[in-house]
Amino acid sequence: MPVDLLPVESSCEIKIGGVDVTLDLRPFTLGDLAFMQREFPTEQSRMEIAKLNADPLCKIVWHMLTPESKKHFSNIKFVDYDEEKEQPIEIEVKGYKKLFHSITKTDDLLKLFMAYSESESLNNFVPDLIKKKVKN
Repeated sequence: MPVDLLPVESSCEIKIGGVDVTLDLRPFTLGDLAFMQREFPTEQSRMEIAKLNADPLCKIVWHMLTPESKKHFSNIKFVDYDEEKEQPIEIEVKGYKKLFHSITKTDDLLKLFMAYSESESLNNFVPDLIKKKVKN
């Protein structure tokens, strides 16, 4: 059976600010592999991705999102609470933290992992055996 070596694009639908949006991930490249090796140099750090640890997974997905998909986050406001002033305050969130702070459901985090996994599948940065454990 021939192996398809063409790059794989993937997408997933999640809720952002209560609205269903489709996020598209571009195909995984050698530049992405270099990014992954730099950001997640140890086996333990790669295991955190497979364990659905939100912070590293959002960092990877944000890196792989198409520019059009990143636009879904441009108008989102994040609110925290200032304990000293006892009032809500708007906080500035940049980069992958926009995605991190937008995810409200575990199902959406799993969808992001599956989309990343599909895009990255030929490179096996996170071994398939670990991915299978997460899927089951």
